[in-house]
Amino acid sequence: MARHSVLTEEAEQVILNDPVDLGMEIVEGEERYLNLGETVQHRILLVVTTWREDRVRVVTAFEPIKRLVQFYYQERERRSPMAKKQPPFKTEAQEAEWWAKNQNLIADRFQQAKATGKLGKGTVARVSGERASQAGASPTITIRLAADDLTRARTFAAEKGLRYQTYLKMLLHQALNSEEKRAGRR
Repeated sequence: MARHSVLTEEAEQVILNDPVDLGMEIVEGEERYLNLGETVQHRILLVVTTWREDRVRVVTAFEPIKRLVQFYYQERERRSPMAKKQPPFKTEAQEAEWWAKNQNLIADRFQQAKATGKLGKGTVARVSGERASQAGASPTITIRLAADDLTRARTFAAEKGLRYQTYLKMLLHQALNSEEKRAGRR
């Protein structure tokens, strides 16, 4: 994917963001699923995945040709006539202001969801729980760090090609293992 200037996170966002499923192909005896969708930054991508070793694997991802982008917008508009009315936002404050000013649109969306039987309950909590259990996710905690320590961690993580949260978890794990050995608990 790196050769197509697409980050793994972007491909994952497309897959998790209700893409248009273009079907399945068999390539060298293995299924390939074609998904056309957008990232949280509204970048349109074509993502090719396969199911391997009990996991979804991204084979490749890239920016599609103009014709496919047009198809994506047409299909998205067909699925939800109001989806295109929401503009891209530069900040969360800008988004919050837009939602507050467009409550009639929200009411219309709720009515449309109810009419089509798509009105749900507790969807965010349910989906979050499902994803956490599927991924074997560890609990989320909050730790306050000095700004200088956070900057240093980000710098070291970047040098190692890691996200800073992953790097900090790795450091904590190493320190705990070392402490256990020192205390004779291992």
